[in-house]
Amino acid sequence: MTPPRFAALIPAAGSGSRLGFGIPKALVDLQGKTLLERAIENLAPLVDEVVVALPEGQSIESPVKQIVGGNTRQDSVFRLLQATEADFVLIHDAARPFLGAKVLERIKGRVIQSGAVTAALPATDTLVHSSGGFWGYLVDRSKTWAVQTPQAFRRTLILDAHLKALQEGFEATDDAGLANKYGSNVELVLGDSRLFKVTTPADFELATAFAQLWDQKRSTPS
Repeated sequence: MTPPRFAALIPAAGSGSRLGFGIPKALVDLQGKTLLERAIENLAPLVDEVVVALPEGQSIESPVKQIVGGNTRQDSVFRLLQATEADFVLIHDAARPFLGAKVLERIKGRVIQSGAVTAALPATDTLVHSSGGFWGYLVDRSKTWAVQTPQAFRRTLILDAHLKALQEGFEATDDAGLANKYGSNVELVLGDSRLFKVTTPADFELATAFAQLWDQKRSTPS
């Protein structure tokens, strides 16, 4: 029996204006490697194919497949889904540069069974609903998870969800939300606190401090 093929899809066409470097966020250098290079480095050993969506006119020195992204993240992912014929896809934010192999293996193992999964972490902070900028009411954190990436799907399942969203003009914040809207149960798979997203200058400072430790750990033989 032929094993299923996995493709990693990286939407990297966003401007990253909140980060403030004046270039696409995925191309920002973090301790000698761009955020995108780090994402590719983490994903490539555990998938059959990596496909990246870049801003028009941009390219990277890498053997991975490169396509032109869209005006929105959702549009870029839709184009990425059309650029592969893999059985399963792992959609990952380049802005999450510290993706470990254990999380990837968990995601791959479960998506074959579930068809739609996302990395996520149980909430640990006290959560409140805001009311006009003030404390409204407590949210039960025992039932609350923070969603991360990778998010993995049977390719036909998530492509169908994107086609329906395109027909209806619906925009989701992520692909797991899109899959759920159109009837798929999305399994929550334990992620990692190191999978934080680099969005603001403060996030970048934290990533800079952590990158050296991460790189040393990766280069140390096990």
